[in-house]
Parts: sequence; structure tokens; C-alpha cells
Amino acid sequence: MLRVGRIAALAFTGLALILSGYPAAAAPGDALSAMYVASPPPSAGAGTALQLPVSVTNNGTVAWNATGADLVDLAYHWMDGTGKTLVWEGVRTPLGADVLPGTTRSLVATIALPAQPGTYLLQLALVKEGVAWLNPSASYPVQATPAFLASFGAVSVPALLNATTYTFSVPLANSGVAPWTATGANLVDLSYHWLDATGAVVVWDGVRSPLPADVPPGGNATVSATVTTPTKAGSYVLVFDLVREGIAWFGSLGATPLRLPAQVSVATYAAGYSLGGTQAGLIGESRTVAVTVTNSGNVSPPTCCPARRVRSRSRTRSPRRSARTRWRSMPCAKASPGSRRRARPTPEPRSS
Repeated sequence: MLRVGRIAALAFTGLALILSGYPAAAAPGDALSAMYVASPPPSAGAGTALQLPVSVTNNGTVAWNATGADLVDLAYHWMDGTGKTLVWEGVRTPLGADVLPGTTRSLVATIALPAQPGTYLLQLALVKEGVAWLNPSASYPVQATPAFLASFGAVSVPALLNATTYTFSVPLANSGVAPWTATGANLVDLSYHWLDATGAVVVWDGVRSPLPADVPPGGNATVSATVTTPTKAGSYVLVFDLVREGIAWFGSLGATPLRLPAQVSVATYAAGYSLGGTQAGLIGESRTVAVTVTNSGNVSPPTCCPARRVRSRSRTRSPRRSARTRWRSMPCAKASPGSRRRARPTPEPRSS
């Protein structure tokens, strides 16, 4: 009965502390009582682990056993700005050795910060496992800042065709407090989303593009990002964002992705032709005629292609011989949409 009554008293003391936001004052003769000395930083990266030096003093009348049944560990609670509990069962830090009444032990507590940025209250608390929580510390205000932040440089968006893959050069800067790892578990990749004109998601998980190397806080990198356009033409928003694989997109951790308006068109192949003028010629004679070819579509031909063939026609003087068609190879020249090229076929030898 004594043990049950003591546990109930400790539980009531802990509840009173949670409601008041201040450490519970241990009554004289309390068997389990603690004093804490710590200086948490005013801010730390959201979703990161903080290594916090803590001194704990046994103000009670019984020793804190570090091993065996009902051992004592150091833990913590997280509350929001209103005092509402968000995390009660914090990560345990072992004492490492028994702590006798009236003695102090120094520890380094592992504190996992909340994943979402915001202002929180941290309370340190010892716990006798399976029995009761001891009186906690004072409430320390801690600002959880986005740990994974990125700044983007200028990115140009060319004319885009539907269902086509492009390569973008994307300059990045690590403006957060956590390094970006290019390999290993939870590595960081650059990817993208496609949104339509109404903001609805068309493609969420874009192609992943790796970092060239690890990027420390304050470091810079340029990523060659592979992007595949939507299958349908229309007005879109291309959103570049970094993703910590297996954890979250940077945008969900408080970072601001890069948003670029983009127009996606259907591929159109079209050409216009015009002659350089009218020329006189003799029967059976071959002439070189300048032809201007205009790319009136929206697709550029390859920069390298097989030799083109220009068709020329010659007639002989003999009425018994039909018109002949000959082909001459011409070097390939790239004609971007809207540009013009003048084709000059190689003159054929005069027919005899």
C-alpha cells in the first residue's frame, strides 16, 4: 500500500507540473526527487537530434539505479506554446552509473526535435521505468527552425514540347543548418512536381537527379536536372524541390521550392519553301536554283543527321528519252523553329 500511495503522489505531482508549466517542488522526504541544470539553445533544426549537456542531482532519499529492474533514465517532454503535450515519451538517455542521494551526475541527453518548424517548450524529466516519472525541469522555450533549406539560382525555361525529356542546369545553395548527403541512407536528391493552371498536381514524384557531392551548410552545387514534360499540352507550373529520400520533401519541412511557369506545346513539324527567282536555261541543261527552307514548326532537327538529298531534274534533247531524276547529297544544317536555310544543290554535269 505504501508503494502504491507513493506512486499516486508522484503521478499527481507530475500532473500538477504539466498543468502549471513549472517544475514540481519536491516535498521534504520525497523518495524520488531531482534537480536539473541545462542550457538548451534558443533554436535548433526541426527534425534533427540535439546533444544537450545536463546535470542531474538526486534530491531524494533513495538511490537511482542505472541497471536492473525499475532503472532510472533521463528523458524529456515536448509541448506547444499553449502547454499542450506533443511528445511525452522522449528518447531515453541512460544514467551510466547509480546516482546516490545528494550526488550529481553529468550526462549528454539526446533530444529529438519536432519535425515541423515552430516554437516549443522542452521539459527534461527522469523516469523510473515501469514505476513513475520524477518531477521535471523548468520549461525551456526552443524554436525549431527548418534544418533543410535551399536557395535556388536563376533557371531558364525553354520552349517545351509534351512528353519530352529535357536537362535543366539548376544552381543550389544550402541555406539550412544540416548537410545534404549525396550517398547513403536518406540521401538528398533534386526532383520536381508539375502543377496545372489551377494548381492541381499533375506529376508529384518527378525524375530524381543526384547531387554531384555532399553539400555542407553554406555550400553550393549545380545539378543537371532531368525533367520529363506532361503528356498533354497546356499551361503548367514546374516546381523544383529537394527531397530527403525516405523522410520528406524540403517544401514540407519549411523550405521554399522554386516555381517556374511553363508552356507545354504539342510537337509540330512544318516547313515553308521559296525560290530565289526565275532563271533561263537551255534544254538538257542543269541549273543551280537557290531554295529557302523555313522551319515553321516548333521542333528543331538534330544537330547531326545523315546527308540530305536534293532532287534535280534534267531533260535530254532526244524526244525518245524520258525525263530523268537525279539526286545530289547535301550537308545537314540545323534549322531552329522560325529560322531559314538556303539550300544550294551541287550542279550536275551538262547532259550531252
